[in-house]
Amino acid sequence: MSGIERILSQIEQDGAARCAQIDADAHASAQALSADADEQCAALRARAEPALRAARKKAAEAAESAAQAQCKRLLLQAKNRALDEALSVACAALEALEPDEYFAAVLRLAVKWALPGDGELLLSQADAARLPDGFADAVNNQLVDSGSLRISASGRITEQGFVLVYGDIEINCLFSALLEEQQDTLRELLAELLFAREG
Repeated sequence: MSGIERILSQIEQDGAARCAQIDADAHASAQALSADADEQCAALRARAEPALRAARKKAAEAAESAAQAQCKRLLLQAKNRALDEALSVACAALEALEPDEYFAAVLRLAVKWALPGDGELLLSQADAARLPDGFADAVNNQLVDSGSLRISASGRITEQGFVLVYGDIEINCLFSALLEEQQDTLRELLAELLFAREG
């Protein structure tokens, strides 16, 4: 196994461990939020019971229906807060990557999003200053059949990630933009991970 393969293997292992921790933290948060929602639902039901006993069947059904709808809303709010927190944790994990993991991720994303032809990969000045030796060669070696990328620092980029420029075409690969673009998909995946255990 070559050095880069060992590094990539370690990054994958670290990523898997980080994802497992994020999943565990988010699940614990979801359970706490769900328990809070359950307590609120119990309080709502307790307040509704005397009215249910005194009212006619139709009124009782309406009160129960309203309580259930409120419970569902509270549970949905709790789940949405848990999902938002999980996405926030994932974003923080990306921001906390060690330089070797960070630039390995940038390399993979650059290769994935590169267009045919010669272009420019714009990094923040902070990222450009800590760019590992041979990074440009590593990117271009993987793009050898489709073009090349010149790496530059840009004062307009202040976040983690990069922007690919091909003439008038810009591809925003800032981590925040990629997460936002995939937010619906990520929320669905997180919901499956966090709440599949409920039923």
